[in-house]
Amino acid sequence: MNGMRQRRKIVMVGVLLMTGMVLLIDAFALGKKIHSKFQDANGQTVKADDGTISSEDDRTAEGSSASGTDKNTSKEPDTDKSDTDKPDAGKSDPDDGISMTVVDPDGPMVAFTFDDGPYSPVTDRIVAAFEKNGGSCTFFNLGERWESGMTDYIRSGQNAVAKGDEIATHTYNHPDLTTLSPEAIRNQVNKSCKLIEKNTGKPVALLRPPGGAVNETVSASVGKPMILWSVDTQDWKNRDADMVYDTAISQIQDGSVVLMHDLYETTATAVERLLPELKKQGYQFVTVSELCEYRNVELEDGNIYGNNTIKNPDKPATDEGNSDDASADYINYDDEESPE
Repeated sequence: MNGMRQRRKIVMVGVLLMTGMVLLIDAFALGKKIHSKFQDANGQTVKADDGTISSEDDRTAEGSSASGTDKNTSKEPDTDKSDTDKPDAGKSDPDDGISMTVVDPDGPMVAFTFDDGPYSPVTDRIVAAFEKNGGSCTFFNLGERWESGMTDYIRSGQNAVAKGDEIATHTYNHPDLTTLSPEAIRNQVNKSCKLIEKNTGKPVALLRPPGGAVNETVSASVGKPMILWSVDTQDWKNRDADMVYDTAISQIQDGSVVLMHDLYETTATAVERLLPELKKQGYQFVTVSELCEYRNVELEDGNIYGNNTIKNPDKPATDEGNSDDASADYINYDDEESPE
């Protein structure tokens, strides 16, 4: 009897030992499975799906993510894209390998200008065309199109600035300045400039008076140099890409200031054709401010510039529009009449 009891005890002890070993094995396997859920494909520890963290290192990683570290890392393609969006980047033509990011001050140059925008469907195409052909232009914008709520117009204007183009003012809402009081004239200019500067971070240096209408009161009140044009494409009137192209290509010369409007698809189409052809002829595309700087024209408030070609002072005159008379670069209304 005692022997039987002894054997039963031995059997029970053995069963208990085996059960314990099985439990230990199961516990080890479960722990390994849980741990694997917290590792990525490279064996690096990651957070659980519910966002919980269990160590000081995890809390540090969470803080880095919240501060934007992970966000910046995940947007490396955008960082590369922003490099190409800089004014001096991406302005070479891959087809001919010629870069026009550096302007030859002795070479022929032309300033294209666009009034009444921004209007994104057209403005964006024009900006892209100048970027593709290695140059810049000047947009004379209406301040009302930079008011809060004009989200797409503002984005389009900001894109132009980011690509190296110049934003100037065309007043707040396009009145005939010659019909306004000095106070109203200043309000039209200042209100527009403040809106543009608020959204671009860039000071507004130039004004184009609507219709080119200027008198002595306007000249004394605007507080900006005023820019007219030497080539009028009449794009607002004909709205025909072929006519705009033909007018521009036949009249543009070194130092021209070209008038267009970034409101019409036909204008964008003409620009997309004009720039490659003019580039083949050796023209460089610059902003109005750049053209004046390269041609040593000092801009003064109240004077008008650009109504004739802005000449190269080191080259002899070739026609009446590019005379040796310095007054050809601007109108002083003590001597000239206002254009219609």
